[in-house]
Amino acid sequence: MWSKKSTEVVLKELAVNSATGLSEHEVVQRREKYSANELAIISLKPYLEFFSLN
Repeated sequence: MWSKKSTEVVLKELAVNSATGLSEHEVVQRREKYSANELAIISLKPYLEFFSLN
């Protein structure tokens, strides 16, 4: 678990420099490998329509 590790350990495991972050090249490579760091957006409209019919 990341939350139980020290900042230094996490940075080392993720190969990130805390002062400079990731290079543009590294960002592109990681996005290709892991995809973008985004949350899925769930629409509430179908749920609202379902409950309004009852």
